[in-house]
Formats: sequence, C-alpha cells, structure tokens
Amino acid sequence: MKGLFYKDVLMLTRSFRAYLAMTLFFIILATIRPDNSFWAVYGTFFFVTLVSSLMAVDEQSRWLSYCDILPLKRRDIINERYLLSLILTAALVVLFLILSLIFRHADMPTVLVTAGMMVALSLLAISVSMPINVKFGTAKGQMVRMTVIIVMVACGMFIINYAGPITAILLQVKASVLLFGLAAFIILIFALSWLLSIRIYEKKNL
Repeated sequence: MKGLFYKDVLMLTRSFRAYLAMTLFFIILATIRPDNSFWAVYGTFFFVTLVSSLMAVDEQSRWLSYCDILPLKRRDIINERYLLSLILTAALVVLFLILSLIFRHADMPTVLVTAGMMVALSLLAISVSMPINVKFGTAKGQMVRMTVIIVMVACGMFIINYAGPITAILLQVKASVLLFGLAAFIILIFALSWLLSIRIYEKKNL
C-alpha cells in the first residue's frame, strides 16, 4: 500500500504540476474575496480529477496488468485510490481554511459553509466517477460520467420544479438535523461506491 501511495504522489508532483498550480490558483482566488466561494468548489472538482488522470496513466502504460503478479490484492489498489482521494480532499480543504484565515479574517460562517460544500461535492464526485472508471476505463468512462451527470442534473431540476411538498417539509426541518442527514447520506453513498468499486475490480479481466 505504501508503494502505491509513493508512486501516485511521485506522479502528481512530477507529471501534474500544472494541475496542482491551477488548483492552488482557484483556492487563492476563492479566499481573496468572500463572493468568490464558487472558485473553491470548482477547484475541488478540478483537484479530484487528478485521481482519474492517474488512473488514465496507469491504463495507458498497462501498469495494472502487472499488478496481478505483485504481492498485492486487487482491493488494495482500489483502497489506495479512495484513500488518496480523501487525503487530497482533506489537504485542499485545510489549505483553503488556512488561506481563508489569512485573507478573510472574521468571515468564518461563509468559510465553513464553503469548506463543507467542498468536502460534500468532492465525496459525491468520487463516488460517481470511481466505479465508472473502474468498470469502463477512463476513456469510455468519460461518456458514461457525462450521461450520469446529465441525469442527476435533470433529476435535480425536476425536484426543484415539481417537488413543492417535499421542499416545504425540508424547510421545516431544523438545520442541524438536515445537515446531519445530508452528511450521513453522503458518507453512505461514498461507502457503497467504495465497496462497489472493489467488487467490480476483483471480477474484472485486465
């Protein structure tokens, strides 16, 4: 497992410096002014795509085909991908919080809300993209991801436009209860995605 982390970190720092620089730019832009929180969320999505980029490099080099002869279980490879995604997300959020303390000073409510959105959207993006990448590969998976995103957006628009009673009920729920419920839902989706990716990869022919 340590060797997998070392390989991916080495690739990130050597082959994806431009991506890291762009992510840092988005985070700095988001912390300069309170009304630029959008850039923090955008930077999070941009950062999460690094894991997909690493998977694409592994596919192109056919590195995964050689993993079966190494003293590694297939689930170890998936575990490393998910753990790496969590570590990258945590590092990005910590960086955002530190820079926000420097540039925003007393605007902590907005900072905390933005940080929560960064974590939530990052986990959801990983939960959707990882099983698709494992099942179809990064090339074919890109089209599948776009289809899934379109369906999700369509469902969201339908709920917003036609689910008035549901919206009214949600508005009556206490903010703390609603936030706890959303956090539990996101964690559940992430855990199920993790297990699904392991199951798919263990049965996949490389």
